[in-house]
Amino acid sequence: MSSHKRKRDDGEETFHMVEHTLDYPTDDVGTTYWTYKLYRGPSGEKVRVTYCRKLAETEAAMRRISNSSVLGFDLEYKPYGGGPNIKDQVSVIQLASESDIIVIHLAAFPGDRDMTRQQLLGPALRRILEDQSIIKVGLRISGDGNLLRDNLGVYMRGAVDVAKLRPTQPRLTNPSLATLTDIFFGMPLDKSLSTSPWHRERALKQNECDYAATDAYAGLKLYQHFMAGDHNATGLRFVDFRASGRKKFEPRSLLEKLKRLRLELTADPETTVFNVANNQVLEAIAKYRPTTLSALSNVPGFKSSTLLKYKKAIIELVQNHMNVDSLNDDIIDIDSSPNSSQDTLEVAGAPNCLAGLSFVVTGVLPTLSRDDAQKLIKKFGGKMTKSTSGTTSYVVLGKDPGSKKVEQIKIFGLDTLDEEGLIELINTRDAPRHPSFKASQDQSLRSKKKTGKGSKIGASSSTSSSFVFSQPSRISSQVSGNSSQESTFSSHFSSPSTLLSSSQTAHPLPSSAGHISISSQESEASSSSSSEDLSASQQSSTSQSTTIIYNTLYFLRQELSQYLNLSPEEVATDDLLETLADVRPASRRALRNLGGDPFAEMAEDYDGSDVLEICREG
Repeated sequence: MSSHKRKRDDGEETFHMVEHTLDYPTDDVGTTYWTYKLYRGPSGEKVRVTYCRKLAETEAAMRRISNSSVLGFDLEYKPYGGGPNIKDQVSVIQLASESDIIVIHLAAFPGDRDMTRQQLLGPALRRILEDQSIIKVGLRISGDGNLLRDNLGVYMRGAVDVAKLRPTQPRLTNPSLATLTDIFFGMPLDKSLSTSPWHRERALKQNECDYAATDAYAGLKLYQHFMAGDHNATGLRFVDFRASGRKKFEPRSLLEKLKRLRLELTADPETTVFNVANNQVLEAIAKYRPTTLSALSNVPGFKSSTLLKYKKAIIELVQNHMNVDSLNDDIIDIDSSPNSSQDTLEVAGAPNCLAGLSFVVTGVLPTLSRDDAQKLIKKFGGKMTKSTSGTTSYVVLGKDPGSKKVEQIKIFGLDTLDEEGLIELINTRDAPRHPSFKASQDQSLRSKKKTGKGSKIGASSSTSSSFVFSQPSRISSQVSGNSSQESTFSSHFSSPSTLLSSSQTAHPLPSSAGHISISSQESEASSSSSSEDLSASQQSSTSQSTTIIYNTLYFLRQELSQYLNLSPEEVATDDLLETLADVRPASRRALRNLGGDPFAEMAEDYDGSDVLEICREG
């Protein structure tokens, strides 16, 4: 069996990747997926996966990895939002060393659903998680670490987010784990089991166990890949879970009181728990602590048809639990409404840092209301949409999301963010590199709207087949003799007019009459006589729009050529620019059919420019 060996920086361990000797996991359409089964341990042995369903089994397994310097880490929990107990919130913990992957199924530990942290967490596992000298690496590890802290009382140390180690690339802003393995290992992860019922007490199926093991192993391998120096790892930044000081309200005691109240209210045999509230709604009530009827009606999942006597009983219980004066309803109603906060949430970020990204928000977020989240996204230049599609950049996912949106996330393979991930994206994403370019592009597009029917966009011969290159606003001052503008422009790239003077031939531009090249001499002659020979009735508004679109796309191509160190033709051919300007695709599908997808992706990754929007504006 052939294998590929790579030496680790510490010189202690090697890891081996099997070459073409295994049956690679694939889906129905032939997609090959990355998996831990492609690798071997330090001695060439297969990577062992240990599935633990008891505390004693877990402690024994921890001894095998306790001397590791780095461990891949991941966590699984109840899909679509956690439940009221630890087994829902922390269902599976995965830790991966070079040769061993431990899958700890806490939800399947023998005992009832309300087991305590002492019954679920042994000293060996706690020591590894809290040991600063053992690096735990995973994607968006801060969210998982918060769950460990809030539910098991574990303050994880030595935690590193693998996304912080990646090279700085615009297209890798807040990537998924599947995206990282696809880019750096050539194969994506199979995420079809991400919403498995991890919180149930039944044993995991083999494919679920493999899925959990692969996620943790991916974190380890990506860490090794980046730290090997191939991609200029930026160094380690540990997540400090003791410093993440969000005030936490422990709802468990209130939840127990609500359950007892429900038993009392449903003493009548004809009344069921659903006439009052199911467990999920009771959990939400315990979390949001509504102390008025209006606040109670805003609790996610609470039925407005619930009898008034039940509503009053719930409100009275919450008020007594919170030691609140029931007469002070107006103030309480504001403070106890779901997703409201007495403190204004201040989010720091570069202006327009979300430009070019589209978002969908679904579910209930921990601190932000949906309106607040949407306003925050728009404030930093992001675009909000009501429905998901293949072009959605991120779905901001809260608790109890819409089932249709969850299904679309799986269908389209969309990246998701929680509230913390959204704020981190705003904190860390850079603003467009050349905002002046974006502004001039917008000004160029707006200029046609300000042009009246009697305006003259340039010169033309009297024949209908002639076409005049109308300079966009970025170089309009150059044409009129503004030397400072010309100097700034020429330092980046040559304008179409410069190309005319040097080669005596302009780039062919599309028009309703055809694609005609004109010489510099003809252009100058026609320009000097344009005010006399050209009337408004001879100008086609379609020609104006086509010219503006082409000019804008042309300059965008030049910017990308400079930035990516590619020739302009490698970014987008002249034929493609002409076709886009002439056809003006109105949808992503149309853009794809014209072959404009790569150009559009480069533009969006560069500074958020939307090629489709440029074409539509025409």
